[in-house]
Amino acid sequence: MRGRIVRAAAVGAVTAGLAWAIGVDAGHVVAFGLLAAAVAAAVGLLPLPAPLAWPEEEPATSGAGWHQVALLAGYLGQVDRDPDRAATVVRRLRALAASRLARAGVAWHSADARRLLGPELHDVLDGRRPPGQGTALVARTLDRLDAIDER
Repeated sequence: MRGRIVRAAAVGAVTAGLAWAIGVDAGHVVAFGLLAAAVAAAVGLLPLPAPLAWPEEEPATSGAGWHQVALLAGYLGQVDRDPDRAATVVRRLRALAASRLARAGVAWHSADARRLLGPELHDVLDGRRPPGQGTALVARTLDRLDAIDER
């Protein structure tokens, strides 16, 4: 409390001194000094703001997750209009599927991978069958990958 009073008095004295230095009459110098001291005392009574706290950063997920899905989403409109783009989507879907299978401890060329993805989808992603419609392929692949994550 004593520190606040000293600071308020110092602010009032400095204000009064500056007012006197620029030629203000004595009555107004006292009024400016008292007003500045009162404002400084009032501000000193305000509570200090709480310290800033940054939210904790979420742990990074593997690169095979939503980042890959977002990239695939960009190709979907192009694939349905341009079949030549299907090869890019199939390649990305295969990388995503292989990554998810590896996280589950399943090798790409194993019978378990073929069983988990389904023989038709595994053949499409492996390049043994044509992909068909791009949007349906992506939806089917993501459904199968979600099922792998849930098991």
